[in-house]
Amino acid sequence: MPRLLSTGCLARLGSYGRDEIDPKALIGPLLLVTFSAGVLDITTYVNFGTFASNQTGNTFILITILTGLPAEKANLALTGSSFLAFLITAFLFARLSLVGGPRHRKRWWLLLSLATQCVLLLLPSMLVTTGVVPIHGASRLDWLLLGLLASSAGVQVVMARTSGNPEIPSAMLTSPYIDFLVDPALFKSVRGDGTRKRNVRFLYILALVGGGFVGGGVQQGGGTKAVLWLGMGLRGITMS
Repeated sequence: MPRLLSTGCLARLGSYGRDEIDPKALIGPLLLVTFSAGVLDITTYVNFGTFASNQTGNTFILITILTGLPAEKANLALTGSSFLAFLITAFLFARLSLVGGPRHRKRWWLLLSLATQCVLLLLPSMLVTTGVVPIHGASRLDWLLLGLLASSAGVQVVMARTSGNPEIPSAMLTSPYIDFLVDPALFKSVRGDGTRKRNVRFLYILALVGGGFVGGGVQQGGGTKAVLWLGMGLRGITMS
């Protein structure tokens, strides 16, 4: 009997993990991930002049450095480590998501993606908390801190872009701003016909910008350590 019960539980667990999640059910979790990304990008830019998830910004920071233009706080090693770590983890998770057929919205894959992001955020939080990577003052391990944060962002953006919710890219604003402004339903009521995409884009913009403001406020009041733990905690809540 215990074996039968165990087999039944495993079968139900396997079925649960293989469930295909409706894109609409992912909007809330993705908005929370976006908010967390805004929180974290503020602290990395303030401390290192580099972004963890906004790789458009990092690309132009790198161009500025490589062309010899003046750039306060810009650092080739730090921005380069963020840029490369992001691309490497994004590439790995993008290709792994296609092995054996697309699994982008399978529950087990989404949970694995979020768990990986949490681990990659937990490590830098611990490095800063224990003083292994001191924030105030140069450290030879700054590149590691940024690499871990950017690696989490790489996994995050792949998850967002393959979730079936193109209105929530989770790490950038230029296209969402324009998509929002050119939406035919821009001036319709909140519950008007054809307004779902407009509403989601508005919430996305609000989440990323709001995360930046909250991250800035926490940075001012509690410092980098508080911001990192807040970002990690928000990502953990997303898994629930």
